[in-house]
Amino acid sequence: MSYLEDAVTWLLAEDDTDIRTVISVMMTVWGEQPLVFPDGNAAWRWLDSVENGSFQGELPELALMDIRMPGHWGDKIAARIRKTPAVGDIPIILMTAFTLSEAEVKSMKEQTGVDHLINKPLPDLDVFRSMLYEVRDSRRKAKAQKPEKVENHSSTALNSATNGNGTTEDVGNSSNNGGLSVSGNVSTPSV
Repeated sequence: MSYLEDAVTWLLAEDDTDIRTVISVMMTVWGEQPLVFPDGNAAWRWLDSVENGSFQGELPELALMDIRMPGHWGDKIAARIRKTPAVGDIPIILMTAFTLSEAEVKSMKEQTGVDHLINKPLPDLDVFRSMLYEVRDSRRKAKAQKPEKVENHSSTALNSATNGNGTTEDVGNSSNNGGLSVSGNVSTPSV
């Protein structure tokens, strides 16, 4: 069994060819399988395919994207990832060559759900690797500590019935679990 059989897919969206190539190669060296996009439009089209069910590959377990690239910017893609159920809970890390204030970083994280921001030039590759895995592990830990989201879809309509004179009567209680759904981990298809 090769280490690539156990590789986990990581999304990489970066318009700079040299940076994209180096990071993609390093992801492979680290035992991950890169899913590479050369710009924001390609990543956006991929999200279209995930949402409409036509994407047949392995879904990524981490996203690393440049902020400013042709087409859709990384922060907009990040926001869309967060709204896409199949990948909405993955760690998202953005890279930028631009200086952002603490307020801008905080605002971006709040608006897009980004986990971390890395400034370019990128740090030493060992430090860079440690940063990526630390963000991934931190998100996994937070997810494991968070109780599973339970949605109760029961409503007044489920808990009441119309009697003969057109008024409603309570026939259930608020603990009715008839409409219960539990959200858990998303399974990724194996290749």
